[in-house]
Amino acid sequence: VPNVADFGKGYHIHVTGLIHDDTGFPVGSPAITEQSIRRLHEKIDRAGEEIIHTECSFMDDAEYAVVAFGGTARTAYEAVRAARARGEKVGLVRLITIWPFADKVIAALAQKVKGILVAEMNYGQVVGEVRRAAAGACPVELCGKYNMQAFEPQEIETAIDQFIAGLK
Repeated sequence: VPNVADFGKGYHIHVTGLIHDDTGFPVGSPAITEQSIRRLHEKIDRAGEEIIHTECSFMDDAEYAVVAFGGTARTAYEAVRAARARGEKVGLVRLITIWPFADKVIAALAQKVKGILVAEMNYGQVVGEVRRAAAGACPVELCGKYNMQAFEPQEIETAIDQFIAGLK
């Protein structure tokens, strides 16, 4: 199966949540839907770790970590930078790929740090995945916000300070 063309690279790409048949038209067939979903999952399984992307900042000597993704990751970076300027050994792991989840990265992280704070702008969907991947190796807490307003760095800084204080 060829790779999907890159957005903005010479092709018009129409994205929907519909399942399409071999001719590209939407189809309501349960059999074709099941076959298509199975094919997509097998494709992802074959790609394995090669399609899971993360980015680490300040992790060399980190004792605590903040995990963030999307727009919150930029704010978390500033909060972590400020915490480090105050002497806290905090690092950041930015999840670039949300699914498949970075299980191996989080499992290794949980073995390295004393605790993980997950900053996310929702009710805690990703913190559950981090807890699952950490498998109890360290405490994992949520710094969540779900009022339609972006985090300010100070909010995550405060959560980092409270998290660290609670673990000491």
